[in-house]
Amino acid sequence: MLPYQYRPLDTTTNELRLVTLLPDLVDKPLRLNITHTQFKLLQPTERPPPRQGLDEIRRTLPEGWDVDEALEGRLLFFRPGKLESSVSWQHPDPLYAKEFADDAGNALRCLRLPDGPRTLWIDAICINQTDLGERSAQVGRMCDVYSLASRVIIWLGPAADDSTLAVTSLGRLGAQVEYLRGGLMCPSPGCTQPNWYKSDYEIPFDLATWESIHRLISRPWFTRLWIIQEAQLASEKSVVQCGGDQVPWPVLRRAIICLFLKKSGPPTGMVRQLRYAMDCTQFLRGMSVDRLLQMSSFRACSDPRDKIYGMLSVMPPNFTARIRADYSLSVEAVYSDVFLSYTRHFKRLTLLQQCSRIDAAWPSWVPFWKEPLNVMNTTDRAFRASGLSSAHFQQRGSTLQVVNARFGDVLTAEEVHLGPDPSLQDIINYLSQMGIERLDSSRYVAGGSVYDAYLQSLSAAALQDRFEQPSVYSTLQEWKDEIAELRNAPRGAVKLSRQTIAVLGNLRTHSVVTLEGGYVGLAKRAVQAGDRIAIILGCAVPMALRPTSTGAFQVLGPCFVHGIMDGEALLGPLPSGWTVKASYGEDGLLRPVYHNSHTDTACVDDPRLDSRALPSHWEPIEWTRTRDDPIACTKYRNGTTGEEINCDPRLLPDALSARGVRCEAIDLI
Repeated sequence: MLPYQYRPLDTTTNELRLVTLLPDLVDKPLRLNITHTQFKLLQPTERPPPRQGLDEIRRTLPEGWDVDEALEGRLLFFRPGKLESSVSWQHPDPLYAKEFADDAGNALRCLRLPDGPRTLWIDAICINQTDLGERSAQVGRMCDVYSLASRVIIWLGPAADDSTLAVTSLGRLGAQVEYLRGGLMCPSPGCTQPNWYKSDYEIPFDLATWESIHRLISRPWFTRLWIIQEAQLASEKSVVQCGGDQVPWPVLRRAIICLFLKKSGPPTGMVRQLRYAMDCTQFLRGMSVDRLLQMSSFRACSDPRDKIYGMLSVMPPNFTARIRADYSLSVEAVYSDVFLSYTRHFKRLTLLQQCSRIDAAWPSWVPFWKEPLNVMNTTDRAFRASGLSSAHFQQRGSTLQVVNARFGDVLTAEEVHLGPDPSLQDIINYLSQMGIERLDSSRYVAGGSVYDAYLQSLSAAALQDRFEQPSVYSTLQEWKDEIAELRNAPRGAVKLSRQTIAVLGNLRTHSVVTLEGGYVGLAKRAVQAGDRIAIILGCAVPMALRPTSTGAFQVLGPCFVHGIMDGEALLGPLPSGWTVKASYGEDGLLRPVYHNSHTDTACVDDPRLDSRALPSHWEPIEWTRTRDDPIACTKYRNGTTGEEINCDPRLLPDALSARGVRCEAIDLI
């Protein structure tokens, strides 16, 4: 049979193709029509009226009540600390109940499912994949297609491997829980299992059910790149179908998130697949661009340029306006352009944290998103090693000049030996060889014991102590108690906890490093003695750099150094009684909150800056955050020049130098 000959789309009328699947018996050959139609976007007057903001709604609530958005945007009202008995879709004050009724009737109706033949938009068919120009143009419109579709049918494949059991079980779990965009899991109003939402409550599935779920989430759909926008932009009417079984997409999302957040973790072997599934289900349109790019590196696609283009629909619109899909460009050109566009747009060098590949044909400061980024997860701890500073950079060809405050050189780098079946015992063996009692009795340069510093470094601060809200991690003391209890236990006697899984994940690709001055940390295995640890302005974590014979440096990757992750290298230690915790805001993003144990108060402003005067002519301005602002952000205006910046002027290079912090420009190649 001859291949289908595509007729060019008329771009002047916003044409796109639709597939009409003609009816017939299931065992008959497929028959379909491909037609062109004008794609009409909604005008502002046709869109649903904006809803009140959460702060406005909170002012209408009785004392003790709160409100947040569920994944699909519905408002859920609850009383913190009394979730089992208080969750409701209705405003607790009857006078307001009508105003906050379910607004499903406002769903967009641009693309409807007709009574007769089924009309669909399928990217693999409706876009001429062999026409690079058309692909480049249509990729930018996929966001509108998925957003305006009445529903999306997510096809996982034919029924197999007890998929009916898996779909049914996940549907039952998802019906019991709700997940709010602020990061809270709670029972669903009217649920029959009010305890299933709890992170420490194990779901009573039998082995056959767990195995069926494992096989279901191991299907290729969950690892593909292009399904991210399909899943994220789908309306709440969308469904997941496997063979003849269906489950509402919002219900499946909640079930997967609930399983992922369990402290005990899923059965052994499911962690990797559950991580892929979690990427599809969590609310990504509030996620930072750097997190989205790191996620895309792990997902499957045939064209490496799609690691960028396939995520544009869930990125901030003002940022994506800087990027035009162009399949005629090389992969390096696309990745380099995204790095520079990000740095210019957000005024941050955050994407340096995704660099760890040294290749003579590829600048070390350009992330290699083509392959999974096996770098330490440093984005979900709210680190601010360079404080609220901004990027200062210049690009000249394949060289990137940045401003850094040199911290120190690496003295030693040592891998932690992991057995063929890695376990907590491997970590205990390493610490025992170091001498746990000796480490525990020695004082660390940044405070606390050296033993605590090693545990903080091995986990890269993935401990409950770091977080204000409950997490899946243990506290430092709980982990120390677990290690003490299991020092003499046989290998394999204990199930891997989420804490151990996180640490082992770090140690597979990272080494323990010691630095000048007695500091301890974790860095990529490529790091060796003599490499530099630098605090680069505009980069949230320390970076490991390798000096070259030309005086320039190669980027080795991000690292964790206990005692300098919260700006100590630039601002000094926190005042007595102050600690930092990572806290989720209403936008679902983590930021540091500073706690004063002496006064039992907390604030979002760094107390170390209170005593430091602003440089002349700078004054703070009122502003409202959007997704086009970096996560770590503040805004000031120069009263003389009118210049506005999204960093603290006390962390500009000249201001730092005036306080004795040596800043220098270095070249990255």
